[in-house]
Amino acid sequence: MKFDTVIIGAGLGGLQCAYILAKHGQNVCVVEKNAQIGGCLQTFKRGNHYFDTGFHYVGGLSEGQPLYRLFEYFQLLKLPWYQLDTNAFEVLAYADDLCVLCEGKSETICHFFTICRRKYYT
Repeated sequence: MKFDTVIIGAGLGGLQCAYILAKHGQNVCVVEKNAQIGGCLQTFKRGNHYFDTGFHYVGGLSEGQPLYRLFEYFQLLKLPWYQLDTNAFEVLAYADDLCVLCEGKSETICHFFTICRRKYYT
């Protein structure tokens, strides 16, 4: 079989490129070295625990916002998206910060992170 384009890597970028080229008439072959496509957008197992490395929420999907046209092009707006609370905001914190932020629960939170460190970083 003859291909117009061969894309090496079936991560998000490779799959997007393949979709665009195929949509414009190219005969595309995507080659992936791993058993599962998706690159960093997949799950993995460590011990008895599963971890989801894909994105969990995305902003900017309303008409006129940055990601709207991209998601529209890839026909992703047809998926059941749910708007998050517009009055909320995101806080990124480290374990020590969480202990301070969550008064009364700091011992439990610190214990949780101690277990995580012991289990996954040793």
